[in-house]
Amino acid sequence: MSAEGERPTGPDKRHLGSETGHSGREAPGWAPPAGADPAAQLGQAPPAGGYGYAPPAGEYGQAPPVAGASYLRLAGLSPWIVWLLLLQGAVYAVSAVITVAAHGLGEYTAPAQLDQLDAADLALSLIGFLQAVLFIAVAVLFIIWFYRAYKNLTVVGTAGPRRSVGWTIGAWFVPFLDLVLPKLMLDEVWRGSDPAAPDAARSSPVPLYHHLWWWVWVVAFLLSIVIGVESGISSFDAALEGDGAAVTTANAGLSAGSSLLYAVAAALGALVVKRTTERQEERARGLGWIRA
Repeated sequence: MSAEGERPTGPDKRHLGSETGHSGREAPGWAPPAGADPAAQLGQAPPAGGYGYAPPAGEYGQAPPVAGASYLRLAGLSPWIVWLLLLQGAVYAVSAVITVAAHGLGEYTAPAQLDQLDAADLALSLIGFLQAVLFIAVAVLFIIWFYRAYKNLTVVGTAGPRRSVGWTIGAWFVPFLDLVLPKLMLDEVWRGSDPAAPDAARSSPVPLYHHLWWWVWVVAFLLSIVIGVESGISSFDAALEGDGAAVTTANAGLSAGSSLLYAVAAALGALVVKRTTERQEERARGLGWIRA
């Protein structure tokens, strides 16, 4: 058969340009395979910087939740801490009132033997036990809450945490550091949880009541140490002078003042926990970590 009579069996290369897009246009009904680079299909390099696509941002300007990350809820712990702190504050206030009513504002003496305690001293002893129980409960729950709130900065914070999350626990047990570092880390939580700020540079400042809470607590804590040292020294001196009869003397005014400061700190602490929880939960909700 002659060459003119042969029917071509392959594609006509004269028409490939109009079908496959040598001219830069796609034939009707044609689409690149799923997942393929459109520019690579056309023999072109992708544009610098990609195709301008970015994951959809959250309501407050952050990317959606990262796979494998988790947000630790605060709402379940917060009410317990708030109510325990308010109860703790009330107990401290009652202790201050009983101390002043029974002993005035001067020096008082409380014999160590239970059978010599009057009604006021017995009441203060019971209140002291209740204060210890509340302190342990509040301390445990607050540290758990603090750990969660600080760790959440890795997923919802306007900026990541500056320190290891382990310091939310360890900082409380290092002398002198416990008077500063927990407050600095809590300030990070507040700034990083701003629901209206896309980054740390535009987050709102720490409220005044945060600072008041912390420094009132520090003063009360230091004052209680002074009272304890004074009481221990006077007890030792009285024991020597009284032929071994253990007698504890203390300043009722300082004791009542310390209790009142603890009461104020507890009330302010409840406010700090409540407002910080609401703030971080609102930001987490806006970023899609919590369903509305």
